[in-house]
Amino acid sequence: MAFKALQKKVSDLLTGTILEIPRNQRRYVWKEEHWRDLLNDLEFSILNNVHGKKHFIGSIVLKEESSINGINHYTIIDGQQRTFTIILFLSSIMQLLKEHNMKDDFMGNSRLLISTDLKNHSSCIINSDFYLSLSSIVKDICDWENKHSLNEILNKNIRNKRIENPIKNCLLFYYNELKKRSKDEILIIRNALIETNFVEIIATTDEDSYTIFEILNARGQELEDHELLKNYIMRYIRPQEQEKIDEVKISWTDSIDKGLENNIKKFFKHYTTHKFPTSKKDSIYKIIQRGTPSRDVNTLFDDILQKVAFYKVILSPVKNGEDSNCSEVEYRVFSFFKKKKAEQFRPVILSLMHQKFLGNIDEEKYNKTLNFLYLFFICYNIIGEEKSNKLEDPIYKYSPLIENEFTENIIDEFIETLNKRLPNKDAFINIFKSVGWSNHTAFYKESKNKERVKIVLEVLEKNNSGMDLPEDYTLEHIFPDSEGEENALIGNIIPLERRLNEQCKNKSLKEKISIYKYSNFSITRGFAARYENNENKFSPQNRTQFIAELIYNYITNIN
Repeated sequence: MAFKALQKKVSDLLTGTILEIPRNQRRYVWKEEHWRDLLNDLEFSILNNVHGKKHFIGSIVLKEESSINGINHYTIIDGQQRTFTIILFLSSIMQLLKEHNMKDDFMGNSRLLISTDLKNHSSCIINSDFYLSLSSIVKDICDWENKHSLNEILNKNIRNKRIENPIKNCLLFYYNELKKRSKDEILIIRNALIETNFVEIIATTDEDSYTIFEILNARGQELEDHELLKNYIMRYIRPQEQEKIDEVKISWTDSIDKGLENNIKKFFKHYTTHKFPTSKKDSIYKIIQRGTPSRDVNTLFDDILQKVAFYKVILSPVKNGEDSNCSEVEYRVFSFFKKKKAEQFRPVILSLMHQKFLGNIDEEKYNKTLNFLYLFFICYNIIGEEKSNKLEDPIYKYSPLIENEFTENIIDEFIETLNKRLPNKDAFINIFKSVGWSNHTAFYKESKNKERVKIVLEVLEKNNSGMDLPEDYTLEHIFPDSEGEENALIGNIIPLERRLNEQCKNKSLKEKISIYKYSNFSITRGFAARYENNENKFSPQNRTQFIAELIYNYITNIN
C-alpha cells in the first residue's frame, strides 16, 4: 500500500488544487452545533496564539488524480464535511470583505477558493456532482464586481432548496456571526482558519484510498465518555504555564480516577443531567463539549472538581468523627438512598448542594427538600412500587433549572410536579393495604415485604419522636401472624427491642401491652397507651388504614 501523510495547513489544501466530491459520498450533514464548534475552536486558538497553539482538525484522505493544465486534482475520500465547511466559511468571509470594501484582502483571499490553470481558466476549488449550485455560488461571491447581497446570490443560484439548504444555512450562519465582528476581527479569524493544521493523507490508487478510509474509521475499542472529556479538557486548558497542565492531570487522577473509582461513569451521567438541558439520545461527552465553549474549559474543570466533592458525600456520607462530611439530614437521606440503590435523584441533589454552597438556599429549605425526596421515594417507589424511570422527565427538566436559573419557586415547582405523580389519597390507601410481612403467609413472605414494613415504621418513629430506630430492632406482630392473613398487615406490626420481643412469646395482648410500655420507641409506647384499657378495640385493618392516612398526609404536606 502506497500513500503519503504530511501535516499541512488549510491554506496548503486550498492552493492550486481542485477537490472533487464523488456522488456516492454521503450528503453534507453538519448543522449549527458543528459550525459553532469550529468557530469557537478558532477563537480559542486566537486567544492562545501567543503560545503557538493552532487549531487541528484531524486527517483528510485524498486520492490523487491526474494533473490538468498545472492544477492538481484530488478526490476527497474522507473529510468531506470538514472541507465543505471550511470552503463555505471562507466564502462568507469573502462576502464580508467585499461589503467592507477591503479589495486587497479580498483579492488575496480569492486564490483559496478559485483555482486558475495555465490557460487562465478559473474554476471553483471544490466540485460536487450533487450540490450543483455550490460552484456558481462561490464564483459569484468571489467576483469583486458582483455587488449583490449574499441572500440575492443564494436565491439566484439555488434551484433545489430541499437538497441545497444545508449549504445556504452554513453560509448564512458564518456570515451572520462574522457580521457582528469588526474588520480586524474578521481578518484574524480568517488567518486562524487558513492556518489550521490537518494531516493530509494522499493515496495513489482506489484500493489504497479505501483501505486507508477503513483503517481510520474502523471501530476499535471505543473510548468512554469521561476519557474523551479528559482529553478535551487537557487540550483546551490554557497553557500559560506547563505547571497548570500538570496540576490538571494530578487533580484529575486524584479526585476523579482515584476518588470516584467505579463510580466515574455514573458521576458524569448525573453531572451532565444536573448541569445541561439534555437530550437522552446524545452522548455525555457531546453534551458537555457542546455546552462548554473551549474558552470556558478552565471553568468547566473547576466545576467538575467541586461537583465530584459533592458526589463523594452522596456516595459515602459520614456523620461523626474526623471524617465527618455531612449534616444529620444528609446522612439519613444519602445513607437511605445508598442502601436502596436509589440514584435517580442524584442530579437534583447535586444542584441543591451547589445552591446551598453558594448561599442561595438556606439550611431549612435545603433539609426540607431532601426530606421530601426521601419521603417521596418511600411513597412512590417502595409503597407504590412504581418504576424510577418514570421520574426521568421532571429530573431532566428541573436539575439544570435549579443549577443554572435558581429561585426557590423552581424548587417548589419541582416538588409540586413530583407530588402530582403520587396517587390520590384513596388510591394510596388501597395500595398501602398490601404492606405487610409474615413468615406464615406466602403472599407476605418475601424479604422486600419485610423491608417495606421496616421503612414505614422508621418514618413513623422519626415523625413522632424525631429519633431514628436502631439497626437491631425487631418486628413484633401484635396478634400472632400464624393465626390469619390479616395479622400480616402493617397495622398489626410494631417495632420492638429484641429483649422485649423475647418476653412477648405466647403472651396475650393484654400481657404484651404491659411489656410494650417499657419500649424506647415512641410509636410502640403510644400503641400501649392507646389500647392499655381497651385492648379489645384493636383491629389490624383499622390501624393499617390509620397508618396509611398518617403517612400520606405527612408526605404530601412536607413542603
